[in-house]
Formats: sequence, C-alpha cells, structure tokens
Amino acid sequence: MLRRRSTDERIISFIEGLEKLLLKLVVLGVLLLIVVQIFMTGDSFRYYLSGTERMEGRPIPVGVEAAATADKVHPMTTITFKLRDFAAAPKVDLKVNGRAVAKFKNGEVTVAVDDGDLIELDGGFYTHQLVFAVKATSGPVSYPKIGQEFVVQHGVTAVGRVKIEGAAAVP
Repeated sequence: MLRRRSTDERIISFIEGLEKLLLKLVVLGVLLLIVVQIFMTGDSFRYYLSGTERMEGRPIPVGVEAAATADKVHPMTTITFKLRDFAAAPKVDLKVNGRAVAKFKNGEVTVAVDDGDLIELDGGFYTHQLVFAVKATSGPVSYPKIGQEFVVQHGVTAVGRVKIEGAAAVP
C-alpha cells in the first residue's frame, strides 16, 4: 500500500529542490562574472560591455603619441594603417619622422600627420612578412593613398613622405 507523504515531507522536498536550483544559479553567476571581467580587460570588448566607456569618449594621447601630435600644423589630418592577414603585431612600430608613435596592438593604427612627415614601419622583431594597407585618411592627403600596401619583413620599410594637397612644399 502506498504511503501518503505528509505535508512536512513535501515542504522539505520542495525546499531541497529550491536549494539545489539556487546553488546552481549562484555558481553560474560567479562563472559569468569571471568571464565578463576577463573580457573587460580588452579595450574592444570593454567599449561594448560598459556604458561608461562609450560616454567617456576617446582617450587623450599621452607620452610619445601626444608629443607626435602636439607639433602638427594640421592636427586633424590623420592616416589609418591596417595590418592585413593578422589580428595584431604588437612589436611593429609606426614611426613618424624617426619617432615611434604607435604600435599595432589591435592590428590598426591612426596617426596624426603633417605635410612632409616621413612615415616608416619598423617590423624588425618579426621574421615573417607583414603587409600593411592604408585604410583611411582624413584631410586632403594625396600620399599615401587609401588602399596602398606596404610589405615589412624583418626591418624598417619606408612608407614615404606625406603629401597634403594645398600645403606649402617641404624642403
């Protein structure tokens, strides 16, 4: 004969089931928190995961980058270089007039330029071939042109001198 469960047994059974569910939710929440915190260490993910990042805007350049942009006649003229075939090359320096101003940590670099600036790509650390392309320019840049590619293989490759339409000739 089947024994009927008492009300106390049913309550205890319900509470034990609820306890197991809550324990699983707590473990899942902690794991999710850890994963989100790991993603927050990367700039590209932090922008999408944190509303504060979007409200704060772009960071002000400091150090070498600030020095490179401070003495520009046309500070709004920029050139964006993109690394092709690889996500990043953090040991490649983009040099303007012999000074390292940026690294390809995220595979793309935007640098402020002026007419006559000498741009070089220093890939001396890497033994394999790297290809960089001019992704975009702002302002009337006539050289280098958008889409132009430069190959770097274990050394320094000169992109050349920047030419800005309408700027006075640089000796």
